[in-house]
Amino acid sequence: MIRWIREQLGFDPPHQSPTRTIYVSNQFPEHSPFVRQKFPDNRIISSKYTLWNFIPKNLFEQFRRIANFYFLVIFLVQLMIDTPTSPFTSGLPLFFVITVTAIKQI
Repeated sequence: MIRWIREQLGFDPPHQSPTRTIYVSNQFPEHSPFVRQKFPDNRIISSKYTLWNFIPKNLFEQFRRIANFYFLVIFLVQLMIDTPTSPFTSGLPLFFVITVTAIKQI
């Protein structure tokens, strides 16, 4: 099983020989022990997110912005300390901005 995984990842080629023989037009001799190699497909994935990493990666991108990080810190301070203003005054706009930006990124 491990050998098969290593072959699929390209660490162990299926056959190794000290010399290399190139056949033109893929016409191999009938007695050849040549095994067709499986090559990875040439798909190009240009999406930034996948289904599994959207939420953590998007939140990381959101809070890299200094304004979002500032409002997050203010919101957390208002939750911990008794302040004259409600935590919703900074939490609701922050949640709205992050939600709208996440929907735009989807």
